[in-house]
Amino acid sequence: MKRILLIILVIALGMLVYFGLYLGGDANPTNGNIYLMVHPGDGAGTVLHRADSLDLKLSKTAAKLYLRIYGAERRIVPGRYTVEPDDSRLDLLKRIRNGEIDYVWITVPEGLTVNRTIEIMADRSGRTAQEFLLLANDPEFLSSLPFSPEALEGYLFPETYKAPYHAEPDYLINIMVNALYEFLDSRLMARAEEIGLDVKELLTLASLIEAETAAREEMPVISSVFHNRLKRDMLLQCDPTVIYALGGLDRPLYTKDLKVDSPYNTYLYKGLPPGPINSPGRDAILAALYPDSTNYLFFVADISGRHVFSATNAEHEKARREIKRKRRLE
Repeated sequence: MKRILLIILVIALGMLVYFGLYLGGDANPTNGNIYLMVHPGDGAGTVLHRADSLDLKLSKTAAKLYLRIYGAERRIVPGRYTVEPDDSRLDLLKRIRNGEIDYVWITVPEGLTVNRTIEIMADRSGRTAQEFLLLANDPEFLSSLPFSPEALEGYLFPETYKAPYHAEPDYLINIMVNALYEFLDSRLMARAEEIGLDVKELLTLASLIEAETAAREEMPVISSVFHNRLKRDMLLQCDPTVIYALGGLDRPLYTKDLKVDSPYNTYLYKGLPPGPINSPGRDAILAALYPDSTNYLFFVADISGRHVFSATNAEHEKARREIKRKRRLE
């Protein structure tokens, strides 16, 4: 009996020594990072088979046993796991056991169109733009989002987001629209109702303000011009809406462009365009809600990129002539 116990003890110690040596060995034999992807529903067998195809030095039997001991064999967190050159097998298995997936920061600047925003999200998340576009054109998916927008344009809130690498496109779109929903709290929505704007109209007006100036301090003044024109039933005559109607331009806007027949052309159609032309940021939305109190009806960009504001057409034309003169002298 003692002999049998001794044999068992020797075998157990041998296994422990082997297991210890195995776990301490290098998982990544290369000089660079190796990225192990785990997809939703993947079990340990699938993950370890994929690890083998990447030449990660994991014994399927030993690795499965390790994950089983810790109860992680069937609940591996999906995502991307980075395996660095100096990582041991234990480092990697601990990471898998604890679900230590890679996260990325996705920064979406203010004033981008939905297509440009999708390009950024796809690039940073490792997904394809087509995956996002399929959702952007899916009425059922759009109706499931906060505000139930008819389209995503204007609703992808400009912000910096931390998200799992290779996160599902619907997850990323949801966190962006939810960020807008959280920003537009009851106080701001009450203000929008007070000045007669629903959510889409608010975002549309804010997107025009965002497109017209990068100077945050000018936004409430720009907003006052648009509010004043809307009250007087005047054409908004906002150049960025024409550029949007033309699908974007990589050249200056020409006078002939102002004749394009599109509901987004605010030189032809009164009121706000049918929807946002970009995703406005916090400052533009607040400016749309709280315009400065002015009698301005016109503005024109000067040579510094800022704007000159006027209350009458005569003042506006004078400002335009002066700016043209300065440009000729440059």
